[in-house]
Amino acid sequence: MSTRVLNCEEAQLLASRAAFACEGSMTWRAGVPLYRERGVEVTVNPDGWLVLCDGLTGKEHFYPPPFTVAWIALQRWGGDPHLATDEIAEMWQEDPAETLTAVQKWLAELRTARLIRDDHP
Repeated sequence: MSTRVLNCEEAQLLASRAAFACEGSMTWRAGVPLYRERGVEVTVNPDGWLVLCDGLTGKEHFYPPPFTVAWIALQRWGGDPHLATDEIAEMWQEDPAETLTAVQKWLAELRTARLIRDDHP
């Protein structure tokens, strides 16, 4: 299987076709809404890598398939990292506490990179 990296425009087109970008979506973390920063587009490359593209700067952030699973689980469970990681840990037979720690660390990195935030845009 070959891997092809998409640029922001290709990723946006693919996301709109696949209805994956969830534009304007809001997730929840421990009762606090999480929002994507304005201009951040979400897509998944054909090889399963998650791409968060900052449309304002053009900077792309790539995350391997396990993070794609985490992103989807967070969407499915309303952004609740506890519920999302319970699902992931059960599916992969991993320790739920370690999975939760990894996801919370990743969410902190997304906040630091200004890809998501806790307050309303």
